[in-house]
Amino acid sequence: MKTNNETEELNQLILVAQEQNESDLRELKAQFQLTYDSLKPSNIIKNVFQSVINTPDIKDNLVSAAIGLTSGIVGKKLIVGSSNSPARKVLGTVLQFAVTNWVSKYSIGFSTIAGNLFKSFFDKQKQ
Repeated sequence: MKTNNETEELNQLILVAQEQNESDLRELKAQFQLTYDSLKPSNIIKNVFQSVINTPDIKDNLVSAAIGLTSGIVGKKLIVGSSNSPARKVLGTVLQFAVTNWVSKYSIGFSTIAGNLFKSFFDKQKQ
């Protein structure tokens, strides 16, 4: 027959196991709620945009593409203007494509040049 001491030890071990079980259950519920919140479509979209914004390579590529596209459109407008000539429109589109590719490829140089121009322009205004 078991003594009182062994029964008390078993009761203590059962209480410890129950407390551990309750603690694990609380942690599991909290983790489930975090996982549930992170899998909501709005949070997934928000996290994707944040990762795109915070990735330097993607930022640089977007800036390069924007600079190239803008310069291509400006070049096309300068060539075509308000002309209705199909030849000029085709030439403008080809020029736009070429300028966009060339500028987006070398956008670092263009951004450096533009930065220096703005800096010298604003320095002259201060004087």
